[in-house]
Amino acid sequence: MHTPSRDLHHPSSVLDTLVDVEVGEGEEKRTFQAHKGLLAFYSSYFEAALNGRFLEANNGIVKLTTEDPATFELFLLWAHTRRFLHDSDLQPTLMVSYFELAALWVFGDAHEILPVFQDEVIDLFVLKLQGTPERPDTETIEFIWNNTPPSATLRRLLIDFVSMLLETSQDQRDRSARWIESGLEQEASTEWYSEGSTDINDFIQTRPRSSTYRRQWEAYGFPPCRWHIHPEGGTCAVNTQET
Repeated sequence: MHTPSRDLHHPSSVLDTLVDVEVGEGEEKRTFQAHKGLLAFYSSYFEAALNGRFLEANNGIVKLTTEDPATFELFLLWAHTRRFLHDSDLQPTLMVSYFELAALWVFGDAHEILPVFQDEVIDLFVLKLQGTPERPDTETIEFIWNNTPPSATLRRLLIDFVSMLLETSQDQRDRSARWIESGLEQEASTEWYSEGSTDINDFIQTRPRSSTYRRQWEAYGFPPCRWHIHPEGGTCAVNTQET
């Protein structure tokens, strides 16, 4: 399969035969039409389902009964446009919620979508944390911890963020009032993940020293691709090459 870089869109040749994708069940179920080649281009899960010996390859219908139709719709929009909103004039940091982003990341992980998808979800998640006063709520955090492995980069992102909050001055922390008022800061070191406070303690002990008045993660010496998915020992430069 061709691996798209962060700048490369799918080739027009993948806009081929349309297949039906049934997402959800019961009254919530929706049926989407999607190009078979487009799904296979971005996802080895769909490639195997549609081009292998599975039933989907024979009848042209993919069933995702446990998935949320809204999540699949956002993925399909991204696959076509490499954007998360139809209207390019709108700000995705304001219009796409943390929960929607978390659901997209988990969907990408479960359906073996190319890492560039999850990386761009992470990028938007980071932009929301850096550029808006909104913070992930308990439902979002619990969803992430219940649907990702301990090694997930999305977990690491939130651990890093909470660790940063724990180190900042009270004046700085007051600017994250929603996070603190909802009790999420305290819960982060006790309830959200089985590793407990060890992750935060290790982070604080090993990160480069820096001014507590600089909220950007770059102040901790992190490269922008810290929360991206890479081949073992790789970097973003390796991850985004065509193969």
